[in-house]
Amino acid sequence: MTLTIEVTPELEALLRERAARDGVEVERFILEAAEAKARHDIQDVDAIRKEVIATRLAALDGLDEFVRTLPNNRKDAGLGTLPDDAVADVYHEREDAQL
Repeated sequence: MTLTIEVTPELEALLRERAARDGVEVERFILEAAEAKARHDIQDVDAIRKEVIATRLAALDGLDEFVRTLPNNRKDAGLGTLPDDAVADVYHEREDAQL
């Protein structure tokens, strides 16, 4: 790929100075800098992705633990039972939503 970029005179002078210090042509210096930047950014993205995945896995582990500690039913939770008409209303609303 060939790129053409416009730079300020100050940036051009800085690029020429840095390239000369490294003993390479300006074009080579810019290419190497772009490659290093691209590799660095890819590594940053990978690290961020790994961190996000680890955070999500930890949240899922916490949720799993929460679910495991829930009482199995309302009686175990000390809540008593629901009247039959309350249960019927819940299921009736679900059926209406599916229509």
